[in-house]
Amino acid sequence: MKSAVPWILIVALLGGGFFLYSANKDKDAQIAKLTQDTADVDGLRKENDELKKQSVTPDEVARLRKDNEEVLKLRNEVQRLRGENKELNSQLASQLAAAQAQGARAQQAKQEAEKLAAENAAMVSQAANTKIDNDLVCIKHLRVIDAAKQVWALENKKSPTDVPTADDLAPYLPKDAPISCPAGGTYSINAVNQPPTCSVPGHELK
Repeated sequence: MKSAVPWILIVALLGGGFFLYSANKDKDAQIAKLTQDTADVDGLRKENDELKKQSVTPDEVARLRKDNEEVLKLRNEVQRLRGENKELNSQLASQLAAAQAQGARAQQAKQEAEKLAAENAAMVSQAANTKIDNDLVCIKHLRVIDAAKQVWALENKKSPTDVPTADDLAPYLPKDAPISCPAGGTYSINAVNQPPTCSVPGHELK
């Protein structure tokens, strides 16, 4: 029996040592967990401190409200400008249509002036051979001058009371036939809304 005691003692010591080792291991694990928990708590405290620093102050709230009001004003201004732009586009479209119509009238008047000029040139040529009555030739000249005056007014946007000069009408008169009274009369161009006249009695546009 004496020889068995040491073995029991050894087993007991080994069991106690293993228990102590297991206990120490558990404590180490608990210590590590507590250390990690402490670090997590410290991290949360730091984050909380940062959030406190980043909290919105009353002045910041007032500034944000003011910014929001400015945004609303800008939106209203954009809507107003869009409305004005739409109206302006409509006006421009109307003006363009009017300009196109005026251009068409100017082109028509120009064609009429060219037609009258051609007829005048033919009449001048015929008058030289057949001695057509001077009254008719002069009246034809007055028509050419009046047509040129109307084209000048349309293309240069003149008012009815404007009076062109001979130089103003030169580009609109025929260059292959003289525009002068065959009886030696003097022409007066007059205003746009008035027919041209000749100093010779009876030489006038009706």
